[in-house]
Amino acid sequence: MNRYMAIARVSSREQEREGFSLDVQEQAFQDFAKKNRGVIDKLYRVAETASRRTQRHIFREALEYAKQNAKSLNGLLFYKVDRAARNMPDWIELEKLTTDYGVPLLFVTLPTSETPNSKLMVRTLAAVSSYQTEQQSVDVREGIAKRVQEGLFPCQAPYGYRNVRGEDGRSRIEIEPAEARTIARAFELRAYQHLTLEQIVRTLAEEGVMYCRSKTKFPRSKMNHILRDRSYIGEVSFHGKWHPGTHASIIDRKTWDHVQASFGDRRQKSHTLLFSHGLVQCGYCHRPVTGEKKVKHTISGPKDYVYYRCCRYNAPLHPRKRVKEQDLEVQVGRALESFRFPTNEWEAWATSVAVAYLGASIGESAAQLAELRRQESLTRKSMGELLDLRIEGRINDSQFDQKTLERQQRIALLGERIQFVEQASLQVEEKARAATTVFETIRRRWRDWDIDTKHQLLRTLFETFELQVEQLVQVGRTPIELFRKTPL
Repeated sequence: MNRYMAIARVSSREQEREGFSLDVQEQAFQDFAKKNRGVIDKLYRVAETASRRTQRHIFREALEYAKQNAKSLNGLLFYKVDRAARNMPDWIELEKLTTDYGVPLLFVTLPTSETPNSKLMVRTLAAVSSYQTEQQSVDVREGIAKRVQEGLFPCQAPYGYRNVRGEDGRSRIEIEPAEARTIARAFELRAYQHLTLEQIVRTLAEEGVMYCRSKTKFPRSKMNHILRDRSYIGEVSFHGKWHPGTHASIIDRKTWDHVQASFGDRRQKSHTLLFSHGLVQCGYCHRPVTGEKKVKHTISGPKDYVYYRCCRYNAPLHPRKRVKEQDLEVQVGRALESFRFPTNEWEAWATSVAVAYLGASIGESAAQLAELRRQESLTRKSMGELLDLRIEGRINDSQFDQKTLERQQRIALLGERIQFVEQASLQVEEKARAATTVFETIRRRWRDWDIDTKHQLLRTLFETFELQVEQLVQVGRTPIELFRKTPL
């Protein structure tokens, strides 16, 4: 009885529709084996949904099996020549099975023999198949490049959008309202409330925004990618460059610029330890001071203690001294006591500066508000023009409904943004009054703030610290010291 192994492969939906599905190929193999008084000893299936890496793995596994069982195999079956190999290097590997191991290649839809004419025909078909695969790849790349030139998205829609297919059969992206509101909120928190990535993720979670069913919170890396994705201002990425797109933007240019500028200030990443990332350095070797958590077992149960020490704590001759976190907290509190307005004149000056600064912000807000209202007015006007087109019969009901929905979503987003800017403008006077009590507020609320807020505050008020044995010593000049040396 003859023994065969077979490889069934389908690489596109078009081939399946043309009758080359895996089931069709497998049945053809069984018919061939039965006709030639044999059996299929081993069958490999490469589905069209398999990744290229998986396909290569299966192909290599099949070759290895054929080599190891060459003496017992009467042939390697394929449905057609173009189902055997994707390229000429793979075809050469298959031919080596025949020349080096004596396993003939058999095609169930093509009568073949070992004559020179037959070999020439098969090799010609293999070359044509390789050419078609390579040409198809070129056509796909050119098609994607053409889509980008036309301002269309070349791939899966990013978060905040969804893929839709138009009446012309071409895929486009449109705004996904719920996700778009989340995008707008994240940009708002970064641009106008100056939150870190961790704080944005936490705020969204507290507001009930879920990333997906399996993840309630946004991953930090995903939020970082979102805040840097130019797709949200109407651009398209292709080969590492950005091009103008035709899809609706979610974020206005001014907000986008604010967010990108914020990444230039090296915002502190969230950590569980207070004095990390270069804020405190060792007074002995000037290396960074880091922290470590120790668990001690007491009568009342395990208790966590946080200590701070030099990163070269274990180096030869280095002082092996660790400081408790609560001891450093006390020393930081003393440093904060030095931050106060020396006289009433200083306090009045701080209020005037706050009013001037926030007044300038109001000017920016007013311009932004005017632009948002202008966009809202234009969008409402376009809805009227859209209705005229429908009455005139220049667009059908489906097109009218879709474009109306897009404009309604745009108006809703603009309305939310207008409301936010208006509310921010009303808070200017309150914020100006709060400027005179800023240092008192810092001292009073210090112990209640989270690690992120404390770290940002210390970076703003102090340049650096040195940990000299157990004493925290300020290095450099604080903003208040600079003000004291400058006449008002």
